[in-house]
Amino acid sequence: LKKDKLDAGILSTPLQEFGIMEEVLYQEPFVAYVPLNHRLINDEFILYSELNLNDLLLLKEGHCFRNAVLNICENSFSKSNQSSKKVNIESGNFDTLIKLSDEGFGMTLIPYLFALDLKNETKLKKCIKTIEDPKPSREISIVYARAQLKIDIIKALAKEITDAIPKLLKDGNSKVISPLSKKIFRK
Repeated sequence: LKKDKLDAGILSTPLQEFGIMEEVLYQEPFVAYVPLNHRLINDEFILYSELNLNDLLLLKEGHCFRNAVLNICENSFSKSNQSSKKVNIESGNFDTLIKLSDEGFGMTLIPYLFALDLKNETKLKKCIKTIEDPKPSREISIVYARAQLKIDIIKALAKEITDAIPKLLKDGNSKVISPLSKKIFRK
């Protein structure tokens, strides 16, 4: 963006980059993927206290979603709950995390829109669990560097995106927690 090779981008924000403008499009909640053989499969939703680093599969380092999950969960884990795995399993994509979960390696957290794109199987419907309020979420924004040149096109793109997202993401009624937050706020 800063080198004018791209006009705009759709990213998880805030970036807090000098010279980059950010316009929030929506808040995307995280959901849990709990495989059928998991101890939490029969729970209606997941409590922060039920999350366990020894049981949580993450994207590999460098992914902002991984950092968001760790920031959100940081205060939920007691010292005895810290990761003591002999083997840490990480992946570069959500599909692999789901397959590893199904093989019995634990559960994972995924973005809401990714969960919507999963095959519409009965099994998968049972495996997707919401997380207690305030729901962890990430802010998704359109970002650009030079507003004066293509602002009308950028605004039109932003409108198309917000018109296409599911109603749940537009409402903003559910309580959310930023992945940048270091505190978990309870009701």
